[in-house]
Amino acid sequence: MASISTSNYHKYVELQNVSSSGDPASAPEGGIYLFASGSSAAPNTARLYMQNEGGSVTDLSKTLDIDAFTALGGAGLHQTQDHFVFSDNGTEKKITFSNLQDAVFADVSGDATIAAGGALTIAAQAVENSMLADDAVGADELAANAVVEASIVDNAVTLAKMAGITRGSIILGDSSGDPSLLAKGSAAQFLQSDGTDPSYVTISGDATIAAGGALTIANDAVEQAMIADDAVGADQLASSAVVTASIVDNAVTLAKMAGLARGKIIVGDASGDPSALAAGADGKILVADANGDPSWTTVSGDATLSAGALTISANAVEGSMLNSNVAGSGLDYGSNELSVDVSDFMTNGANNRIVTATGADAMNGEANLTFDGSALAVVGTVSGSSTLHAVGGITGGSTLAVSGTSTLQAVNAQALSATTATLSGKLSSSAGADFASAATFSATIAASGTIQAGSHIIAGGNSIVDGGSNSSITFDGSGNTAVVNAMTVGGGYGSSGVTISSAGALQADGALTIGADGAGVNFKAFGGAANEHMSYDAGNHVLYFVNGSSATLLTLGGDATTEYALDVANGSDNINKVRAAAFVTYSDESLKSDVATMNTALDTVMSLNGVEFTWNDSGERDFGFIAQEVQNVLPRAVHTAADGVQGVDYSRLTSVLVEAVKAQQVQIEELKTLLKK
Repeated sequence: MASISTSNYHKYVELQNVSSSGDPASAPEGGIYLFASGSSAAPNTARLYMQNEGGSVTDLSKTLDIDAFTALGGAGLHQTQDHFVFSDNGTEKKITFSNLQDAVFADVSGDATIAAGGALTIAAQAVENSMLADDAVGADELAANAVVEASIVDNAVTLAKMAGITRGSIILGDSSGDPSLLAKGSAAQFLQSDGTDPSYVTISGDATIAAGGALTIANDAVEQAMIADDAVGADQLASSAVVTASIVDNAVTLAKMAGLARGKIIVGDASGDPSALAAGADGKILVADANGDPSWTTVSGDATLSAGALTISANAVEGSMLNSNVAGSGLDYGSNELSVDVSDFMTNGANNRIVTATGADAMNGEANLTFDGSALAVVGTVSGSSTLHAVGGITGGSTLAVSGTSTLQAVNAQALSATTATLSGKLSSSAGADFASAATFSATIAASGTIQAGSHIIAGGNSIVDGGSNSSITFDGSGNTAVVNAMTVGGGYGSSGVTISSAGALQADGALTIGADGAGVNFKAFGGAANEHMSYDAGNHVLYFVNGSSATLLTLGGDATTEYALDVANGSDNINKVRAAAFVTYSDESLKSDVATMNTALDTVMSLNGVEFTWNDSGERDFGFIAQEVQNVLPRAVHTAADGVQGVDYSRLTSVLVEAVKAQQVQIEELKTLLKK
């Protein structure tokens, strides 16, 4: 059993478990001695010592707990009166603040050293560029001639940085390649280079410059080669300056002439000069006399002329006035008379002619318009101002022009021009057809050129065929149009256009726009399996992805505050998950205010309940939180969809967990400190 006893005069206390001896020189096994030694008189050397059973003596005044002392409360340490405790190879000693500083200073080396007392000396060449702060070196720190060429940044020397330039002088490179000053020039001199160096010279020759910059051109100095095109205008020409030699041949056009009264004519007079012939009276014509001079004369005799209309007098055309070439097929000429030769167009079969071209009277002469009993053939141009009707076909070798209405059964012409046309037969044209109004065809249209209609074209066969007689565009008679095979717009796909194949594929080089700004429309694109599709709801601004079971897998967009920008359907398959290299959350400092550290993170985490569970839809085991429970603790980490289903933003829990771990670590460190004591 332990015992406590004191020595004589109470100089020491004996603490031991089992002991029959009170000798402090030999502590019994299992016991210690506490004893005092020294004097309390100044200087106070009284100390309390502890001796263990092995004989080791410890000065208890030298054991201390630094945390048990009062803080200094400032930086005012005395160099010699304030001490620090340290261990000198296992032996505790004290040292003054001054000696401690010197000991630390002695270990400083490298770019600077510190002498005893604190004087710091920077080594030569020790201060490098990276050690200098911006704007650290000012004018006072720069030595004379310290700034050399390599020290100056390109384009750094501005006008404000230069000095010592006398008024009017110019900086230029000299023969040594150094900048030098060129003295200012005399009044009116200008700078001219000799190919090497510039110098001031005086202007002479065709012009001179006076002081102040006034340039004077010498008399007769401006030659033709010096005058630019269009330099001389009306203001620069003197009166009567333009003579005959100045005017280029054929230069005087109608627009250049003036002073000619209405109806007058310029003619050459007897002197060879132009003169104006007065306007003639109504119906007069210009006739030259024996000298070649023209004059206005009244038409008389077999015909008269009035206001441009020539009237042949009655019985004025006599047989002697007729030429033999006035006759043709069906007409004969002889003895100054014209007679009708009916045999020319009644007995010639397929070559029966109604009108023939000008030429010899021959059975096979060129015919302008022929008729073989079924077809009317046009070799030249046929025109009419009213209606042209034909039961058979009309064949035109050139142009068939009708300004009225054409009601035709068939037309075969190089070119057809009509106001309107109704055709029950075939239109064949090697050039083209142009209709100022509407055209109706119940048969075939064939034209190598362009068919144009001012209003519309009616195709009675309900189809438009290509050159291979294949129907390219069909009509069902109810206003619907179909393109039989592929169709291209512009140059087609690949050539800045659009191509639509017969299989329904659309390829376009340009942008595809659906709907209009502020007036969007719905659209749908189907997948490979039944019921799979992607659809856009313009009213809600949402894009839906639907699987073959008609279930929505994914939605993008939305206008309502309860809709998510990206919403993936719940499920355990990969199609219900989102994979990416990273998911980045907005967290920039500039986006936030009233920032404060969490003080209750550990309590918050202790209030959360992690659980294991089974998903109702898939039967798969999983782990996580219950959204309703998390909402009671961290309501801002829980979100509710439009259908009422709640979800947890797991990423936002990270900040809570971090602060909770930090708070827990503080508790751990405090416990470790207590255990050490």
